[in-house]
Amino acid sequence: MQEKLVSKCILLLIVFTQCIRLQGKVVSVADFGAYPNDNIDDTKYIQFAVDSAISYGSGSILVFESGTYNLSSTIQISNATDFTILGQGIDQTLLLGTDRIFIFFAQYCQGLTLTSLSIDFDPYPFTAGYVVNATNTYLDVQIQ
Repeated sequence: MQEKLVSKCILLLIVFTQCIRLQGKVVSVADFGAYPNDNIDDTKYIQFAVDSAISYGSGSILVFESGTYNLSSTIQISNATDFTILGQGIDQTLLLGTDRIFIFFAQYCQGLTLTSLSIDFDPYPFTAGYVVNATNTYLDVQIQ
């Protein structure tokens, strides 16, 4: 009888521990000072928000509101598990690189998801254009 009770308690403890570990937390970048459309560099505030969300454990979600966020350096994402970075839609949330940077650099992560946002640069770190015509002997491009 006592052995069954101990077994049930251990099983309950394992299930409880797994549930806590999987919950994570929803974190808004605005809670850390990153506000859209203010033309102020949001990099350090977004980095603080990323680090905080990851510290809550597996299943955390980092939320960006609608608007444009300015970034002057790379956001580091390390040791994240089942971590989601969520915008409000590809036509609603824009992360704008203002220098020649990687927007995100992720290492030692599992289940990292970036969704519902767009990434762009101003100025462009590359030459923009499109192919007008291509044959076996030449490529005609128009540079913008």
